[in-house]
Amino acid sequence: MKKNILNVLASTAMVFSAIGCTKEVVKTIEVPGKPKAAPTMTIKESASAEELAIAAEQLVSFYSFNLADMIFDRALAVDPSNKRALFYKDILRPFMKLEGSMTRFKLAFDDQEYKKSALEMPETPLKSFLTSKEVKDVTRDIEAQDFLVEMRDAFIESSRSLKNKLDWELTLNINPFFLNKEDYEYSKACTTYPYTDVDGNEIEEIYCDEIAVEKKKEIDHFTRKVSTAEILAFQNYYAGMALFLIPYTTWSLEGADEIYNQAGGQDLTYSEVRELALEKKNLLILRKDHALAFIPELGSSLISATKWAIKYQDRLCPKNVEKVARKGHLIQEGICLNGSDKTEAEDSMTIAEALISGKTVQEIRNNNSARKTQVDLTALWLNPVSDLKTIMPAVESSCKVHALTENPTLNGIFPKGDFNEVVEFSCQ
Repeated sequence: MKKNILNVLASTAMVFSAIGCTKEVVKTIEVPGKPKAAPTMTIKESASAEELAIAAEQLVSFYSFNLADMIFDRALAVDPSNKRALFYKDILRPFMKLEGSMTRFKLAFDDQEYKKSALEMPETPLKSFLTSKEVKDVTRDIEAQDFLVEMRDAFIESSRSLKNKLDWELTLNINPFFLNKEDYEYSKACTTYPYTDVDGNEIEEIYCDEIAVEKKKEIDHFTRKVSTAEILAFQNYYAGMALFLIPYTTWSLEGADEIYNQAGGQDLTYSEVRELALEKKNLLILRKDHALAFIPELGSSLISATKWAIKYQDRLCPKNVEKVARKGHLIQEGICLNGSDKTEAEDSMTIAEALISGKTVQEIRNNNSARKTQVDLTALWLNPVSDLKTIMPAVESSCKVHALTENPTLNGIFPKGDFNEVVEFSCQ
């Protein structure tokens, strides 16, 4: 398999690094992994859904979020409408897909590298979660793609679910160990000074203004309000993550690793790649589980969010001040759209509305002049290409930077069939 593809995917499982937490034992919740490493927490037999959700909330940290998810499930078993549990389930859903990811992608590392990474991870629930054995090793690109599909669908599900919660208002009780670390990272009261010591080690020291820290403590506490602004931010971020994954999960990669092996690491021309691809029957065939239809939905969400932010600037950016303008909220800094920022947001919204509604005229510029062409992005999801090999680059353009195709409409995206002309024009 192509190592660098797996390395990118495997690194996803390593993004979590922070502080776990341990609770006093009264009744033990069973946790996979070594008993000494697994935190426990107090739960009454008669605990209400809200009590369970608040208990789970204290496990929301980089090293124990998977345990929090388990307790949120218990809260929802008691009361399926518990808002706190439902909100956190939406936030955690994509990250729960990382279960066993270090095991699944261990072939992306050499054996020593994998063992070193596993040994260096602290004995926490996260380690048990990422190294779970109840998963199948990923050995081919198509299996790696299947993993990305799982992540993409989780982001889509969470984005859609959060969209239905825009009128919710919650007060979160943040894990103080988790929040305290984040507070000091963004605090203007503290500054990081990197330097190299006499032995060549790179070191970072943190210096804090004690007076500023004390002032910051006056406004910082471990409860945070969540309202429409926060939910919109999460919803659109997750939608954006789904959009990012769509190009990698729409057409099948079955056989891609075989082409890489055939190439033997050599750079191939466009025509050579296309020739090898045409030999693979299932390569670049439209997957039945593609999510192209989510693109206009995402566009509509971003447009609605922008309109809302412009409309309610008096709430989001009081007195046109960004710094701690929303005291006590999860997003404390003001969300300000002033001057050029507002104009840029309105222009982007206009372009997005045009693109998802149908044919638009786009201006293409080169070093000397400009020309216009029609683009219809709706063809991408209304009439998706069933076999991407039919529009693959066939030959190099005159400037050898881009490539030309035998299907110059790109299956309807360029209605006038002038894609190759546009490519050549851009070379001039």
